[in-house]
Amino acid sequence: MRLCKVNDSEKYWSDIENLIDKDGSKLKNAISSVASNSFQFKFDPFEGMRKIVQSHLTVNDPDVLGVKNFFFETFARLIIEGSEATKIAKNMREVNSDFAMFEKTYNKILHKAFIPIGKEFELATYREFLRSINIDTEYMEKRITEQKAYSKFLVDLLIKEGKVDIENGARAVVDVYWRMCELCYPLLNVARSAIQTIEGKKDNSSQPSFDKLIEDLQNHCDGAKLVRCVEPALRHSEAHCSTSVIVQNGKPIVLLYESRGTRPHEICRMQFSEVEQKAKCLLNSLLPALYTTLVLFEYSLNILTLNSYEFKLRLVTLGQN
Repeated sequence: MRLCKVNDSEKYWSDIENLIDKDGSKLKNAISSVASNSFQFKFDPFEGMRKIVQSHLTVNDPDVLGVKNFFFETFARLIIEGSEATKIAKNMREVNSDFAMFEKTYNKILHKAFIPIGKEFELATYREFLRSINIDTEYMEKRITEQKAYSKFLVDLLIKEGKVDIENGARAVVDVYWRMCELCYPLLNVARSAIQTIEGKKDNSSQPSFDKLIEDLQNHCDGAKLVRCVEPALRHSEAHCSTSVIVQNGKPIVLLYESRGTRPHEICRMQFSEVEQKAKCLLNSLLPALYTTLVLFEYSLNILTLNSYEFKLRLVTLGQN
């Protein structure tokens, strides 16, 4: 941490005083104000924190100034939203054992990489985390919501309306599987990046192929647990419109083809019941567990950041040099 010149000592000490909350009353009042909606955020506190952590500091940036001038309101929002997300995760954990396993495993990997036991928290840790995830969680939530709504629409057609034949019904489930794989990819890639951080490895491929991603995770004891319902061949075939469905003895079978090349050829066959089970695993357990855990982990990092001396020093020296 480098020292810097202070041009306005009166403002510097005033800013320090604004960040002091010995009896906790400032935070308590901020929580009440934010929870009742009497305080309205006119800035993005999360974007402001990221800019401050990554040293993208502009004196007049509204998000940066918002975090500085409304420090305890920012803190309050993290606590309130983090608590709500924790309750949601707890409820899902209690009714879905697969969700609980995926959540526990993903959380273990993230903590070991970015908040290891016995190591003092530094802003460099948060910077490394932001570099590793490269995900807009708000946009990610929008994508997940849209695709889950589409999946529900297909299920309603299949089960409630009964408007499709067995082949197209099976194909619809394969389509859902492929879509869930696409949504899981960036979240699983965070686990891969975190594992490399743990092992001290460097990889120039920040966006590996789907095959490479799954292979790397399968080679790690915890990573393998995260991809037990991920089948790259099924994802690839559907992505290239190369799956086919046949019916034998009244039961659908999914055929996977490799279509890249001059002569397409069959890779393997999967019972539809297996495909359906994997699709349900991705949709109901793996995807929500990965996303929820990542969001909760970032809340934890944000709270550690706001509590850190290094972060507060950046706030009070903003515009001083």
